[in-house]
Amino acid sequence: MNNFLDKYIDKIIVIFLFLGPLFDLITSISINIFKCSFNFIIIFKVLFMMLLIYYLFFISKSIYKNKSIIYLIILGIYSFIYLGLNIYYKNVSVFVYELQNLIRTVYFPTCFICLFNIYNEKKYNIDYKILGKVLIIYFILIFIPLITNTGFDSYAYSKVGSIGWFNSANEIGGILSILYPFLLMYIFSFKNKYLNIFMILITFYIYFSLGSKVPVLSLFIICLLYVIKYIVKLFKNKCYQKLSLILFSIIISIIGLIMIIPKTSFYKNIVIHLEFLEVDEISDLMDIQKIDHFIFSSRIKFMKETMNNYNNSNTLQKIFGIGYIENYGTDNLNLKTIEMDYYDILFRNGIIGFILILLPLILIIIKIVKNLKYNELTFNLTISTILILILSLFSGHILIAPSVSIYVIIILLYFKEVIA
Repeated sequence: MNNFLDKYIDKIIVIFLFLGPLFDLITSISINIFKCSFNFIIIFKVLFMMLLIYYLFFISKSIYKNKSIIYLIILGIYSFIYLGLNIYYKNVSVFVYELQNLIRTVYFPTCFICLFNIYNEKKYNIDYKILGKVLIIYFILIFIPLITNTGFDSYAYSKVGSIGWFNSANEIGGILSILYPFLLMYIFSFKNKYLNIFMILITFYIYFSLGSKVPVLSLFIICLLYVIKYIVKLFKNKCYQKLSLILFSIIISIIGLIMIIPKTSFYKNIVIHLEFLEVDEISDLMDIQKIDHFIFSSRIKFMKETMNNYNNSNTLQKIFGIGYIENYGTDNLNLKTIEMDYYDILFRNGIIGFILILLPLILIIIKIVKNLKYNELTFNLTISTILILILSLFSGHILIAPSVSIYVIIILLYFKEVIA
């Protein structure tokens, strides 16, 4: 078995990445059609994590192996204390729920450390073509149900939009956002302008049909940075004729978007939201609560509630976390997460958990910033990394969602290898 894993671990990782859309599809079908409350696909993701841990402990020859094992042991000890304290302060009945959420949270640092050692030992990386192909699979599983009207609703009530055959608009939105720069690189590598235009049109159709703000805003950020980069390049090379053509194309595109956007789910949801908040003009939005509700979907409100519970907890809970069940045993029991990853990790996993879980992310970002050199690949990697950091703060479902975090890990390690 060890010889098999040593020989094929890179192929196993790639297969797992391509299975990501299928796993999300099966999860959605089990929830929406078969009404299954337990997400059994998480078992396969945990098995993959255990496989990586096994490889690190018993097969890896990485120079960072011993330090990585020490880190995982410390993380394991923390996890044991975290669960013990939650059971002690609440009840043994919370064990399964707290364990499920703990696994979702430690999935990122655990897989990151294991894959870091595999990358270091094997001297290979998963390139932009694989990430682009993965996103194409997601596109297919959203586009087909959109045109056949067989997709699931992005929202349970009030708002409109379809997430295709998937279940979580937030998680899929995160994946669509952070992987899109690599899809652009992949399709541009064919140097086929008709294919490029077709894929860009499909992208706009899908992103605006979801009804979610995150992928649309991410798309605009990516397109804006691409346009700025191209204009600067043309200006430096004194290609004024091409520059004029590009500016004209941009103006036409903006006019076209102004005409099309009001017909999209994205725009309709904005109107629905503003009507709900009774906003008739911009000045009506000059209210913290309305801004929070409209822009952050009340995440700041949830953050304040959880922060208050955290501040009222005892010293041990501040150090090791209050867990994912707040106000247990009271009429104010709360299972709602903030959906802002950094704050969720801090309050629910405590100071020690926050440091341990985010340590790999902090270290690799420092490494990237120190060694960053500009080229076409690092430009796209930088865009994706910036989106990861921003969406983790404001949107959530990035670092503590295994479906998304596995791609975050691959992107960050890919970035490290590129600048090494």
